[in-house]
Amino acid sequence: MMNAKTDQATSAERRRNHLLEVLVRRRWQLFGCLLLVCGIAFAATSLRRPKYEAAARVQVTKDQPQIGGMASLVGGADRDYFSTQCQLLRSRRVLAQAAQNLNMSGGHWVFSDAGVKELQQSIKIKPVPGSRLIDIVATAETAPKAAAIANQIAAVYIETSARARQATNERLIARVQEQIDRYDDESVQMEETIRRFRQENLITGANSTMTAVESRIARLEAELTQTQMKRLSLESQRETYRRMLASGQGLTVEDQSLPELDEEATTRTMRQELRLLQQQESRMAKVYLPGHQKLRDTRVRIAELQAELVDHKRNLLQSLMENATESYAATVAQEDSLQQVLNQQKEIGVKLTAQNQEYQKLLNEAKMIQQFKAECLAKIRQFTLEEGMSVSPVVVVDAAQVPQAPAGLSKAHQAASILLLGLVFSIGFTFALERLGGGRPPEEAAQAAQPPLCIPGPNGRPIWVWPHQAAAPCPSPSPLAGADAFGGSPDMTGLLMGQIEPIRLGGDSESDTAFAGRCRIVDMDPGCSAAQQLREISSNLLLRFGETRQTMVVTSVLPRSGKTTCACALAISLARAGRQVVLVEANASRPALQRVFRAAAGSYPSAGDAMADPTLLEEALRPTDVDNLSVLLHSSEDPFPNERTESSLLQMHDRLHRRFDWVIYDAGAVQQDLTKELLQVVGKSICVTSGSENPQEVRGVQIQVELGGAVNVGVIENAHLSDRSGEPDRQTMFSSKSLTV
Repeated sequence: MMNAKTDQATSAERRRNHLLEVLVRRRWQLFGCLLLVCGIAFAATSLRRPKYEAAARVQVTKDQPQIGGMASLVGGADRDYFSTQCQLLRSRRVLAQAAQNLNMSGGHWVFSDAGVKELQQSIKIKPVPGSRLIDIVATAETAPKAAAIANQIAAVYIETSARARQATNERLIARVQEQIDRYDDESVQMEETIRRFRQENLITGANSTMTAVESRIARLEAELTQTQMKRLSLESQRETYRRMLASGQGLTVEDQSLPELDEEATTRTMRQELRLLQQQESRMAKVYLPGHQKLRDTRVRIAELQAELVDHKRNLLQSLMENATESYAATVAQEDSLQQVLNQQKEIGVKLTAQNQEYQKLLNEAKMIQQFKAECLAKIRQFTLEEGMSVSPVVVVDAAQVPQAPAGLSKAHQAASILLLGLVFSIGFTFALERLGGGRPPEEAAQAAQPPLCIPGPNGRPIWVWPHQAAAPCPSPSPLAGADAFGGSPDMTGLLMGQIEPIRLGGDSESDTAFAGRCRIVDMDPGCSAAQQLREISSNLLLRFGETRQTMVVTSVLPRSGKTTCACALAISLARAGRQVVLVEANASRPALQRVFRAAAGSYPSAGDAMADPTLLEEALRPTDVDNLSVLLHSSEDPFPNERTESSLLQMHDRLHRRFDWVIYDAGAVQQDLTKELLQVVGKSICVTSGSENPQEVRGVQIQVELGGAVNVGVIENAHLSDRSGEPDRQTMFSSKSLTV
């Protein structure tokens, strides 16, 4: 093993010595080629006229009609709108107006009709991929001229867009007016149709015909019900009479009979006489012997009277049955007659009901036409010039500044580049001559014929080396080096990974538009390294937590460390990944989310109100123009209320946690009371640092977070750019380091 390593080291040493020999032996050829290449490059650079570039950046929004609900009258494909705006910037109309304005601005630039083509060749329109931004880059022989051209084209483009919007809205008003005229014609035709219908069907205002029919139907139904009850009663009586006649029940003297039989006058007289004879027979039975003639005569009379009473009852019952049969037949006939009349009246009622329904349908259609007409008139009355006709859909994000140096590299960089490239070219030319001359050592040829090997490198990453290099030991960082070996602070070794360039969107501007653009960098400029790194952080979070619902408090050690930018970027990235996300304003000292999501702002309950009273949460939640993302905003002009309690915060947090997949609180510094309360309720945090804090302070904050019952998921480090005076720029230009998850 030792011999193999020694042989490889000796071979590498020989190869290096051979390379040095080639350079020394062909030094004059090397110097000659270097002088020739550098001379030609310096001459070409000196003779080339300097060009200055200035860029103005504008933001284009979809030009929607200003009359609500009337967008379908205008039309237009959304995917073609942005490309159309880029073509408009290159159009002769915009460039001619810009040339005219430049001629009138007092500058020493004259653009004739033929010069418009020159102006068209001196500009470049560069849409920012994945965003609604367009860079207008102007190239000129002087710096002021380049800046003037870029700014003037941007101004003319804004003015042209405003005029186009005004013309579109005027056309829209004309179309709405045409719709109103059509409603007028339809209303006149409908009134004529209603008038003819009333005449043909004899419809009056009170609708008395239908009322009379309904009254007759109700009366006939009542009479029919009474007749049916009477028929049932007569049928029952007739059946009773028939049964009594057939069985003889109730016809004898001792049986209880019907009241109609017992209460009849003859029956009462005969029963009274029978009782007297029975009393007389009872007295005589006590006085006379059983065979006495008077006693026998009395008993014969009693028997005869009983027979007469039975016959009388039978005859009377027969008469009652006949009367009941006749009344039953008459009642049935009356019932059939009433049923026929009732059916006729119901048919008339059905016809009148269909007629009234048709009439009501005509009245409703006429009312709907009048309502549509009134809505169109109201929309036209509300639409004024101040409310939208002259507002341009284009705004300037960054105005072009006068460039301080020509485009391309500076003189020093050009000289260094020429020397470096000349040296590389000369060395390559020298070795090419050596190869052509057959001066390649045999050890090098043998090594080149062998395939490369893969060996593990630092951090577990594979490294491809040639076989003669594989035996060389790889340097490893010292265990005492801490995170400095990886570019981080000593206490952040396990939390920070990598670094990206700062966000340059908006330059030094602190306007709401520039600030919102930086906070929405993942959408505005998705190709930049900051956007890629922030998306990588969100992807790592999704890989770690999967489909589970999560809540995070984004906090920092010091104020103005970039919490809002990181929170917004993470929320937008997670929403774009299909998660339901809510972003909550929780910075009691400097609320800034309202500057980012201005479209969602309005007169609604704020985040502070929802923290104090969780019942206002549903009304306070607002959707945004980003799918799956909602916000809970708080105005910077209103202080956070102090009525909140830990119970109210916990209730609001539970409701948000049940409704959304990810809840992200944009909190203030960890020293704020509201941040401490949220850390206790939520239990997880992401710390944002600017890189300027003392590592011991960062570690102390992490300890405070953990003692408060929360877990620090990771750290995002952001770098501040400094101005020329050396003091930190208060506008945070972020350079995120990925989050270990």
